[in-house]
Amino acid sequence: MIILGGLLFGGAGLLSAGLVQKIDQINIPIYLLFVPMFALCGTYFPRETLPPVLQEVVSILPLSPLVDLLRWPLGLSQFWYLAPIGMLLWTGMFAVLAWKSIYPKLFQ
Repeated sequence: MIILGGLLFGGAGLLSAGLVQKIDQINIPIYLLFVPMFALCGTYFPRETLPPVLQEVVSILPLSPLVDLLRWPLGLSQFWYLAPIGMLLWTGMFAVLAWKSIYPKLFQ
């Protein structure tokens, strides 16, 4: 799971690096997407304390299944096998989008 999580967030980092125009803009996706995701997805505090609507929104984010699997037997549901599938889908999506955003810039 650690390797899959590393690939997942490596792809997300490459995507954010491919989308920025200047080096000064690299902090924008970090502070707008990644820091709130770490705060809300159960890394520091349990997701069960969030309002129900926010719990549903946060469960879609890519960090939630990784946190659930790493905290295994504490909060693992009966559908635990969907978490790695979701992580693989997020990883593939980030990899394809990162490839499409970085490849044209490399060969201009």
